[in-house]
Amino acid sequence: MELAFLIMAHKNVNQIARLIDKLDSDTSTFVIHFDAFGDNEEFIELREMYRHKSNIYFINRHKCYWGDISLIKVELECIELLLNENINFDYALLLSGQDYPIKSLSYIKNELQANRGKEFLQYFELPYDGWPNGGYDRLRYFHINKLNLRNRHTNALTTFLYKVNRRIKIPRSKVDYNFYGGSQWWCLSKDCLQYISKFLEEDPQYYKFFKYVNIPDEFFFQTIIMNSPFREKVINDNLKYIDWTGPELPAIFRKKDCDRLLSSSKLFARKFDQSIDEEILNLIDRTLVN
Repeated sequence: MELAFLIMAHKNVNQIARLIDKLDSDTSTFVIHFDAFGDNEEFIELREMYRHKSNIYFINRHKCYWGDISLIKVELECIELLLNENINFDYALLLSGQDYPIKSLSYIKNELQANRGKEFLQYFELPYDGWPNGGYDRLRYFHINKLNLRNRHTNALTTFLYKVNRRIKIPRSKVDYNFYGGSQWWCLSKDCLQYISKFLEEDPQYYKFFKYVNIPDEFFFQTIIMNSPFREKVINDNLKYIDWTGPELPAIFRKKDCDRLLSSSKLFARKFDQSIDEEILNLIDRTLVN
């Protein structure tokens, strides 16, 4: 079972390296994007760490804005690198730099091997009760996501423009897609990624439409896949343990969370921050080794 790990990161270079080293093997490939908003010295340090590793690739750095098409742009560049370089892989897993495996690499490979031919993607059809107006407002009106207040470097002007954009709803042309939503994170087969690449090449309007969708990474892949022949192969699971119940969204795991993480059936968890609590990572490592 050959795996490709697509890692989107922006800080904590030692934590990123720890994630890579935990998943590295003769059958592992890594494609890494380090956000252009991140510290340049950290990026240089990370690239230098792995400059002799032929299975680790870095794509060009982009400024990624929360809830913006720039996140999808990065994901697609990672996918295209895998396909254009003719890299052998059975599955590609999208990870953040603050993810960490809560199962051993051999366990992860065995689980994917047992479900070979399936796709792992959280999805739900719109309208979805968990989103205001079923989620359609995020699609029906123009959204300028770079103005979102959750993005870096907000100031008085961007705050004002954001509020104006939220109040003045400009309707968009109707499109004929049957929309699906879900989590940004996925684990997809090479065949599925090749299908997505071909679909976007044949329908460039699809990507253009999502430029002005609010948080498009929660629709983009779901809508393609669930309107494709691959829909019958999808397991509704992104394979990640994520806690949305605390004051932090998502919660940053700490030492006290170790037991519930390791008792989960998920393969990965997010998110971790070793500058806040590194011991949780040490506990996971020791438990998996034992």
